[in-house]
Amino acid sequence: MDKLEEGLANLTTEGLETLIFNLENEFLKIVKFNLEHYEELLFEEQIIKELQNKIDLENKPTKLMLLNQEIGEEEERYGMLTLVFAGSSRDPRERLYYLNQCRKIANQREGINREKTNCSLVFDNKAFEDYCNLVFGKRIE
Repeated sequence: MDKLEEGLANLTTEGLETLIFNLENEFLKIVKFNLEHYEELLFEEQIIKELQNKIDLENKPTKLMLLNQEIGEEEERYGMLTLVFAGSSRDPRERLYYLNQCRKIANQREGINREKTNCSLVFDNKAFEDYCNLVFGKRIE
């Protein structure tokens, strides 16, 4: 048993249940926040593709210059969003690990011996599924 499990095992059942409840709520907020960033990234990708298509079809130098400037701005925005998303994607993984450790201790107290449990989140959203695959390597069930 590592230090985290040891500390969690020393909590009262009520304290552990409160901790799990709070962690689930925090995790849900973080995932929703990150999902919004992910959807914004997808939107930016679409804008960039549309601008690139316009550039490919344009033959007027003035219009072409404006489109290149616009796509440069969108690519810069996309780059900044990518950095924010990459940084904020680590937090849910860490919180999910901690939440799973709490649940493991709670399950052991209830006589359920599972190697790993997952947060029970249900989202009917393709972007969320893509996000989970990207961040966690699988859908959260």
